[in-house]
Amino acid sequence: MIYINYSFQNSNGGGNSFLKRLQNSLKNKKFYTSFVKSKVIIFNSHHRLITTLFLKLLFPKKYFIHRVDGPISLYTGKSDKRDKLVLLINKIADFTIFQSRYSYYEHNKILKNKNDSFKI
Repeated sequence: MIYINYSFQNSNGGGNSFLKRLQNSLKNKKFYTSFVKSKVIIFNSHHRLITTLFLKLLFPKKYFIHRVDGPISLYTGKSDKRDKLVLLINKIADFTIFQSRYSYYEHNKILKNKNDSFKI
């Protein structure tokens, strides 16, 4: 059973649209449930960081899957710190799903000379 830890909005953004469709698909197949009943938690990029960290501390036996877009700094500029937040929050993830191969390769280019890495 799966829960998506995300604040669904009336936004047309790609991540929001993807997660809405995923949630609807999981509901139709009877795989979507409340957080309490779930065994798997999907969280998105840099959204709801504090909530996600808190949930992982309270429920370490649940699987946490991190959905990653970006890197954000490619289109907002290198001063944008959200990519660093994405890397930090990824440390609690059991698995990482990249939005695309491009996202995966671009994130790894940024990390090329660092000791950090994404769990895939």
